[in-house]
Amino acid sequence: MIGCKTLKKISESLEIAKGSSSHFGGINIIFAGDFAQLPPVGDTRLSAFVDTSSSLACSKSGRDKIDGRMLWLSVNSAVILTQSMRQTGPENEDLIALLSRLREGKCNEYDFNILQERLVPRATVDWGQWRDAPVIVCDNAQKDALNERAAQTYASRTNQDLHYYYAQDSHRGKPVTEDIREHLLQLSSGSTSQRLGRIPLAIGMPVMVCQNYDVEGGIVNGCTGRLKSIWYTADSNGRRYATSCIVESPSIVSDPLSGLLPNEAVVLAETTDLTFTHPHSGRRCNLKRSQLPLVPAFAMTAHKSQGQTLKQAIIDLEGCRGTETPWTYKALLILPLESQHILHRFVPMQPLSNTYARRVADSFFDDLEARLTGLDCFATFGYGNLVYGTDFSQCYYPPEQSGFGKTLYKLNMAGDSKRAVEDLEELSLVMVGEVCPSYLGTAISAKGNHYMGTAKHPKHITDDTSVKDVIVLRTPTGAPEGSLTQTWFQNQLAGLEEIMDSDAKDNTTDSNKVAVSEFLASSVAPAHDPNGGRGRPFNDRALIKITMPNKYKVPKPVADKAGQPTSTTMLNKKRNLLAEEPVNETGIDNVAVESDETLSETESSLEDPDTNSSPPSYGIGALYDPGLLPDHGGPLFMHQKARLVQLDMRDEDDNLIMPWQVYDKLRPGTIVLVDTTLVCWHIFDGNNNLVRRHGAYQIQGHRLKVLSPSYEPREDYPVPAFPQPVPTHKSLSWENSPRKKPSSAFASFGSPSKKARLDEDN
Repeated sequence: MIGCKTLKKISESLEIAKGSSSHFGGINIIFAGDFAQLPPVGDTRLSAFVDTSSSLACSKSGRDKIDGRMLWLSVNSAVILTQSMRQTGPENEDLIALLSRLREGKCNEYDFNILQERLVPRATVDWGQWRDAPVIVCDNAQKDALNERAAQTYASRTNQDLHYYYAQDSHRGKPVTEDIREHLLQLSSGSTSQRLGRIPLAIGMPVMVCQNYDVEGGIVNGCTGRLKSIWYTADSNGRRYATSCIVESPSIVSDPLSGLLPNEAVVLAETTDLTFTHPHSGRRCNLKRSQLPLVPAFAMTAHKSQGQTLKQAIIDLEGCRGTETPWTYKALLILPLESQHILHRFVPMQPLSNTYARRVADSFFDDLEARLTGLDCFATFGYGNLVYGTDFSQCYYPPEQSGFGKTLYKLNMAGDSKRAVEDLEELSLVMVGEVCPSYLGTAISAKGNHYMGTAKHPKHITDDTSVKDVIVLRTPTGAPEGSLTQTWFQNQLAGLEEIMDSDAKDNTTDSNKVAVSEFLASSVAPAHDPNGGRGRPFNDRALIKITMPNKYKVPKPVADKAGQPTSTTMLNKKRNLLAEEPVNETGIDNVAVESDETLSETESSLEDPDTNSSPPSYGIGALYDPGLLPDHGGPLFMHQKARLVQLDMRDEDDNLIMPWQVYDKLRPGTIVLVDTTLVCWHIFDGNNNLVRRHGAYQIQGHRLKVLSPSYEPREDYPVPAFPQPVPTHKSLSWENSPRKKPSSAFASFGSPSKKARLDEDN
């Protein structure tokens, strides 16, 4: 698991040791490994694309990545090893062939049938030998939970008391407060450099050392053994603080210290730096944590288990995701076929799920991260550097006569300190994420986000009704664990949460404050995934909810030569389009539009700035018959003059996505880039008194680009079943803030490299 930065460190160390400026100190290096196994943690794969632009090269970390990649490219000889040493003999020939296909993602039905033969009901298993088998999982939170439960069971089985040994945390030499301590106890070992806030321990239980003490002697990070004894102190509350312990492990081969037996070693508590993010303010600070570098070893992550010599292991293959996906290959590689048992029946993954495997194979995330790091730091929350109140501020706009007041968010640029807030540039943010399915909040249908009301009080969609699509985004599936892509999405969440948390704190005295909606959507998985699961885990703490512009609008009258307004006329659906229009690519032949007059895309606008100008016949702002949407029908829709609007949404080839193509182009799993602004709507009563200080936060999407298409099944939106076909009241409309031009960051974000689209029948 050597990455680019690690390879650079190895070369630098050898150069110093040998007193030579040549790569690796002028000595020959032999590398051995398998690129199909787990990638390095917190580092860039040697085989990955590395951006060499100035934006990356200006940092030490970026230069180390580039240098490490160049060092790897200097390797001038490769030997492919084809013989498996763990699986030998004719009885393992099928497994060897399966592994060769699995490592390339090319398994077939024959491979599936081989694994089905290893189901427990079909195999004879001696369960006694599995009592101490470790459980291999994919993240530290699962590992910690399993370890605590297993430690409790072990203590009960051996008639011992289970004790917890607490860490000592301090900030600037002083112990942290009790509420901070309680928060730190909830963090997983992955967030604390494997130094748990409290370690459940009982004598004799399996443990893992998480520090390198003696590499040659085998006392290294990842060494597993048994806890022999432990020394500790206790405070007035009875909390124990471990100072040292003795671990016995067959991998410890160094000479024992005086009083110790062979294969025994002392593990001492040590103080390490811990970066802490405050749960409320989001501020980061550095803490000192004193704790044993030790964790229970009933369960471990896939990365920690790599390199272990395990006689048995219980492995969760379905839970593998992100960088852990190669663990399926690694798990089957460990033991001969006859030693492998599958506990429950599984089904072969649907071919369309190649969406995620294809992205990894094509190094999509490496390319995406290289382009993300080229964005302006004031155009995204992804860097995690924009601070509310410092880099951008709120600007409140009261309602002009009636309706809603609103708060917009403005950039505080250098040199703007003397300008009024309302004159500052509006904060434009580029949001990146993967489109969620409809059961998580995405609504891209003829009905959009419209509330149909109840059977007693139904609400029709009329010409005056505001209908908008809602796109809910999550972390892109398949992004490596701990990668920039994952961090980028989490920083976007943190930036949005900071605004809402800060506003709530500033208005705690407002007893009437009720939050109607937020920037975010819930990530709680439903009891049943109506789309059949697709193997996508729900591991985001929240989802980003983006509201797009209005789907429908009533065309403004077009003045004739005498200056008199005339009504627009719906063209015949059999209209012959101009030869130069891309009929086959857009699918707009035989489509009804509002005018024969042509307007270029750069001249068109969703805002219709000139009442004397007609909408374009093709391009952004073009108007179409709403009936072109497959689910536009039934008593819900009472459109008379309203027309369907062509929004600025583009596919991976930079072609406009026509309104009726959205169902296909934005199917679940699609990764998109959205140009957005933020607004908070304020609700007043009839006497213009503020009822809800912060009624509704909204991310307003203005433009969208597809960065990576999805091959998951498209969702079908049936014609809405309306309660009763009775007249409705005029619905309220929350207008988008005017944004006629794309932000520079959005416009400069290039289209991804074109990849051959998979045939959905494959």
